[in-house]
Amino acid sequence: MAIFSSSSSSKASSRGAVLPTYEQSQSTSPDASIDLPHEKAAAGQVRYFLVQLLTTKRGLSEDQARRIANKWTNGSGSELRIYPASMYADIFGRDDGYTVYKEVKTLYYQRDIDAKKAKGISEFHGEPLPFITLFDPQALHKGEN
Repeated sequence: MAIFSSSSSSKASSRGAVLPTYEQSQSTSPDASIDLPHEKAAAGQVRYFLVQLLTTKRGLSEDQARRIANKWTNGSGSELRIYPASMYADIFGRDDGYTVYKEVKTLYYQRDIDAKKAKGISEFHGEPLPFITLFDPQALHKGEN
């Protein structure tokens, strides 16, 4: 099941299918506060999270979001974090699986980045970046005399 609904701003393909525009495929509430379920969260808690995620971030109706989330029948919050994209596709189907995977991983990595920023850690490919001065501050003052 595709999660995009048709509207007047959608584009019709040559076969008559309605495809979403770029704006429709973007998250609708990027600043909405939602957090991943605990790693030991049961499947029901994960489904509740998925409904919240899909309605908040993707603007789906609650019915659409529930139909997608109800496909998560087993698995904890830990599996939600570690499953690869192919597992999401197996559970939710190709289109919905990609969308759920993208939103979960975006939230997961954004949470990690925010936590590191709060601790004052700057990282590049997992390694701390040193602060490097590319100019001599004393050289700025030499020309003033």
